[in-house]
Amino acid sequence: MAAITRIRQYFWLLVLLMVLALVSFIFTSNNKGAGRSVGGNVIGKVNGQKIDWQDFQNAENVLYKGATGDYLGRRASLWNYFVEKAIVSDKADKMGLGVSNAELNELQFSNDRRNLSDVIVRRFTDQQTRQLDMAKLNEIKQLIVEDKLNPDYRAFWGYQQKEIKKSRLQNKIAALVGKAAYTPTWMAEVIGQDQGKKADIAYVKIPFSTISDDQVEVTDEDYKSYLQENSAIYKRDEPSRKLAFVTFDIKPTAQDSAKLRSEMTALATEFKNAENGDSLFVVANNGQWDGGYVASDKLPKQISADLLNLPIGSVVGPYISGNNYSITKVLDRKTIPDSVKSRHILLPATDQASYIKAMQTIDSLKTLIEEGKADFASLAAKYGTDATKTKGGDLGFAGPNQMVKPFNDLIFFKAEKGKLYTVGTQFGLHLVEVTGKKFINNKTGVKMGTVARLIAPSDDTQSKVENEANQFARTNTTVEAMKAAAEKDPKLTYQESALLKANDYFIGQLGSNDVSRKFVKWAFEKETSVGEVNPNIYLYRAPAGFYYDKAVVGGVVAKVKAGLPSVAVMKDQLKSAVLFKKKGEEIASQISAKDLNSIASQFGAKVDTANNVAFAGSFIPGVGNEPKVIGATFKTSSSSVSAPIVGTGGVFVVQPIKINKTNTPANVDIVKKQEEGAFMTQAKNLLMDGLKKKAKISDNRSTFY
Repeated sequence: MAAITRIRQYFWLLVLLMVLALVSFIFTSNNKGAGRSVGGNVIGKVNGQKIDWQDFQNAENVLYKGATGDYLGRRASLWNYFVEKAIVSDKADKMGLGVSNAELNELQFSNDRRNLSDVIVRRFTDQQTRQLDMAKLNEIKQLIVEDKLNPDYRAFWGYQQKEIKKSRLQNKIAALVGKAAYTPTWMAEVIGQDQGKKADIAYVKIPFSTISDDQVEVTDEDYKSYLQENSAIYKRDEPSRKLAFVTFDIKPTAQDSAKLRSEMTALATEFKNAENGDSLFVVANNGQWDGGYVASDKLPKQISADLLNLPIGSVVGPYISGNNYSITKVLDRKTIPDSVKSRHILLPATDQASYIKAMQTIDSLKTLIEEGKADFASLAAKYGTDATKTKGGDLGFAGPNQMVKPFNDLIFFKAEKGKLYTVGTQFGLHLVEVTGKKFINNKTGVKMGTVARLIAPSDDTQSKVENEANQFARTNTTVEAMKAAAEKDPKLTYQESALLKANDYFIGQLGSNDVSRKFVKWAFEKETSVGEVNPNIYLYRAPAGFYYDKAVVGGVVAKVKAGLPSVAVMKDQLKSAVLFKKKGEEIASQISAKDLNSIASQFGAKVDTANNVAFAGSFIPGVGNEPKVIGATFKTSSSSVSAPIVGTGGVFVVQPIKINKTNTPANVDIVKKQEEGAFMTQAKNLLMDGLKKKAKISDNRSTFY
């Protein structure tokens, strides 16, 4: 009773403590993991305009719902869209620009591809055929008119309209800037003359490798000088981190391989005696099955003799194919034609309703032909929907694989001459008749089914390497110690990354993935110090995705502020460039002769020639990109020898043989159009970069993901 009385006395205190605990839990939950500040849900700002994290996620869910693969890349694209939309909207409002409803409709559904938005063209063009799917667009337009779009697709289309408007406004702003381009007549005349300048040259190229690395002394002052000279390239516009890492490769052992081979041997026996059908067996075991025949000269070389000679039903293997153990069953053999002549009637089928309608029509046409009530050519002329309708559907002779696969497999391997068949492809539904076959080479084709298993490290092997990496991380807690330990072990390699920004997710050989993203994110945490090694290792999955192929121990080499990095940070990255520069200077200082043959003899090189070297270009035929050499060529008088030029691929000495200058005056109007057109293209491509640099952008993405 006393205890109950005491609880009642302090009941208000218990309630207060519970409330405080609940508030603490909510606060912690809202800020846990994402590392975001108590500022809430703002992922970024553009000129004061907020980008809300919830809006960002909603857009991602709508635009990329169900998408797989590189989600970090998609988020990077989506961020650029939000930033650019904010900038474009602001500029368009100030300039009085907009997109009318009629204009938006034209950008979405115009019958003229040239009038469609680049957003529509990109999304509705088949990546294989490069054909714009106008049928799909017209179908969507009709569904919008009838208000029958399903809710998910309606949401997608709404976001897409925002993308279309942003793209259109951006193009309008760029067009206004581009229209400001003006090329004076005198400039057009000079450009026209320059475009006509070409030279035939003789030259000697002395490679940098002529001097060994130990013959050149490179100082910190050389690195500093090079950095200053190329500051525009190496200057950083935001803070960066340089990472160090040691990779423990996880590879299958001999025992792992032997175990898999034993399993595949047992599976080969099952395959040979498959009772549920060969195709079902292959599909059930994630194998390769397409029902076609492979020509004898296209068979896997290591088993081609077995596939051509063993009895039908035999299973070959296990054999090693790439990184797999494979087994292959011989299902059939036949002589395949060199070419097949066919004709078809094509009806479009883009969804279930149109497919059913096309099938009903084709069944009716097939019946009419088979009963002799109509001929194929007349029906093709009446019902066909492609260019062959004017030729009775005739496709002529086609070689193997010239047609899309379902059509190819039908006419080459299944269809008998004179009979009618139906086949579906990406273009629609076809009524098909083979009208001729040519057998010239009489190649044997093999129909086969293959089951393969990747030779992967076992769970035990993965665990063993993970333990080694964990032990390495526990033992070597600083970057300096990690580097020293790796250099003592021939199986390990110490590596350093390029400078990385807070939102980066690509780390050199480690690739682009969420594990690399976690590594970068850790490096930017306030608690992470320079020289620190993360006690938690990073496990990277193999491309196949179901096992780990490397364990990585990582640390931070340097934290770099915005601006020009220090020599210490950049030295490894600049080493080759600075070394080549110093070698080039040394080689140039050794050249005293004034004729090419003597210079070539001095360095064991040869005299080469190049013709039609364009003054207006940067590329020399047979040499490569050497703008400095081209510049020196046209500054050197004919038959004279230039001073040594430290180029991209070595040191050059050039002697112009003939410099051609056109005597025909340039067509000033054409040159002006070319220059102004080039400026408009640059305006479109570079304007947004310039606007982004001028904008005040606050980027908080790294605190959210």
